[in-house]
Amino acid sequence: MTAKIKKVFYTKKKYYLLIIAMLIWTACFRLTANQIVYPWRACPAIVPVGKTLEIWYDNLTVTSIDSVILQGPYNRVILPVEAVQTGKFEYDSYTKFAVNNLIKVTIPEGAPEELYDLIVKSGNKTDISKKSVKVLKTYRNPHRFIHITDPHTSRQWVGTPENGYAKELELLDRFIEVANIICPEYIIVTGDIIHDYTRFNADALGWGGVERSGNEYPPLAEEKYENYFEGAKGFSGVYGFNAPVFSLPGNHDFYGVKSDDYMAKASQWNRLMGKRVYGFSYLDTRIIASDDFLGDPVIDIPSKAPMSGLQGLVLDGFLNAAGPGKFRIMAQHSHNRFDLAFLNRNRINLLLNGHGHQPFQEFIGSTPTLSIRPGVVCRSGEIANWTTTLGFFRIFTIDGGTFQYSPPLRFCENPTLPYHQLVLNLTLSFKHDNSGQSKSNEATLTNRFDIDLTGCRVRFVMPNNEKGYHVTGGEVCQIIENNRFTIVDVRTDVKAKSSTSVSIDESQTIIITNQPETYTAVTQGSITGSLSVEASVAGNASLTYQWYSGTTNSNTGGTIVDGATGASFAIPKSLSAGKYYYFCEVRAAGATSVRSGVAAVTVLQQQATVVETSDAPLARAYPNPTDGTVILQFEATGKYVVTISDMAGKVLLIQTVNDQTAQLDLSNYPAAVYMLTIDDGKRKDTMRIIRNYCIS
Repeated sequence: MTAKIKKVFYTKKKYYLLIIAMLIWTACFRLTANQIVYPWRACPAIVPVGKTLEIWYDNLTVTSIDSVILQGPYNRVILPVEAVQTGKFEYDSYTKFAVNNLIKVTIPEGAPEELYDLIVKSGNKTDISKKSVKVLKTYRNPHRFIHITDPHTSRQWVGTPENGYAKELELLDRFIEVANIICPEYIIVTGDIIHDYTRFNADALGWGGVERSGNEYPPLAEEKYENYFEGAKGFSGVYGFNAPVFSLPGNHDFYGVKSDDYMAKASQWNRLMGKRVYGFSYLDTRIIASDDFLGDPVIDIPSKAPMSGLQGLVLDGFLNAAGPGKFRIMAQHSHNRFDLAFLNRNRINLLLNGHGHQPFQEFIGSTPTLSIRPGVVCRSGEIANWTTTLGFFRIFTIDGGTFQYSPPLRFCENPTLPYHQLVLNLTLSFKHDNSGQSKSNEATLTNRFDIDLTGCRVRFVMPNNEKGYHVTGGEVCQIIENNRFTIVDVRTDVKAKSSTSVSIDESQTIIITNQPETYTAVTQGSITGSLSVEASVAGNASLTYQWYSGTTNSNTGGTIVDGATGASFAIPKSLSAGKYYYFCEVRAAGATSVRSGVAAVTVLQQQATVVETSDAPLARAYPNPTDGTVILQFEATGKYVVTISDMAGKVLLIQTVNDQTAQLDLSNYPAAVYMLTIDDGKRKDTMRIIRNYCIS
């Protein structure tokens, strides 16, 4: 009896210890997870100005949200907190990981287009999610993205376990140079972000040496992911891309836990990467990211129909909420396990995958769906097979409901060479140091690929300059100014197997020395006259002119007047009665264009001929046209009644004159043609008086 009681007590003790251990393990995971869960690491955000961003935040201290900030390399944007929702908000239906705050903010109009760090301040705590928010001025259509897969960061380790780096960073760093010139809207990485073991002292082929795994052998999981995102020892990680990077799990994306402990593997991803299964939109394109290896094969990723489990419900829910759009992309790691029922039901157009290290593509399902992988861009251990597997990526261009894709592109000529000997197939170089010291610079882009590259980006960092800058060889898409620098972003196209240059110089100043007349009145049917402008610019630059017409008294917008490309512009003879506005834009190479002031042209309706006496006039009126004052000089001293009326016959002014001269004030009357009548009691004289705008 005593032995049985002891056995029961011992069993219960083991049970309670297990429960306590699980609670501690869960608490540790929660406490060490990033407090900003979205946007973060695996799943950044793409948000146009004027749109709302919902931040998933684990507010452990349950304090108020003080501020939300976007921090870019050259500017900062303060985001007013519009609402904070509290509760339990689950972001993984399998692990049940959740946050307790949803923070709502809106990206303000005028925020520069940039990839920002997100900063949340709450109480005395500051949380940062690096390179997690891409702000857009507007969506681009067509748009393009880059697909890479299987980086296996930290599979091979250089240096000591405590102070070394992932070998894969050497190739990844140089690929980032190429991708940033191409300037995709986003980048998708289809799994095997890290590796579940680490190889030390590998041979020249990336094999041999010592293979280690487990929590007692650093680098640990967090260090592996830090290498992937942050880089190490001067090599860039994916935070070096100028585009948001969306990452999803592969079969090697865990470390220090057992391969069949699915809950531990998925939870480790949540803790170190954030969202495991998610969707996002870019204009009318829907992109869903799945996990086909970390979750369990029963309720989360059923073996026979992977999307019939928990995560399939999540992805179906996203597509139902977002709507079908015009084009649908699914990203997963496996290249040979497809849920055709899910693909067909959701009419998935494109299935990005990896796992296999050689480029491949095939059509599957009834949509049909293009299943495609690019090869690997930087995985170690591929030296022996590099000609068919290593250094590859693909570019996809989405245009509404259609798409194009590149063949597998190798970012360098030979990825087996040492870092400093790699010859990149797309390069960008500057004539002067691009650090904001020189007021002029020239960028040269060289494309060794077999395909044309459109919309490549050049970012000039220039000193502040009141005159501004002039760019040739590309289209300026954005200018960012702070208290030290002027950042000029330029897009340009580079043909296959060719080079192109983009130059930037301090703008010359065009000065308009003579503006067109502010007001001109003409009569319908007998229009004559012209408008003219005079301008000058420093140096030997030639001036060119373009006249515009407008509907308001403003020199913004306007419609080009065909053929009006000279300094002088003849008023069109065909104009009907009404008011018209014209202005001229003056241009010169190396200078910012300048627009003249507005010239208002009033076309008066043709009036019936006024019959006047053939005798000598009773008086002479001058100046005519007038800015407001009219002098009357009579032939003799006498008594005269002077009347001013409009063209409709309405009397506006009556004045009696008992002298040989008189002065009439028309300054309070609008510009128009008026009738002046002089009556001496014996006869009446009538004449037209034109009231102009006052010209300064």
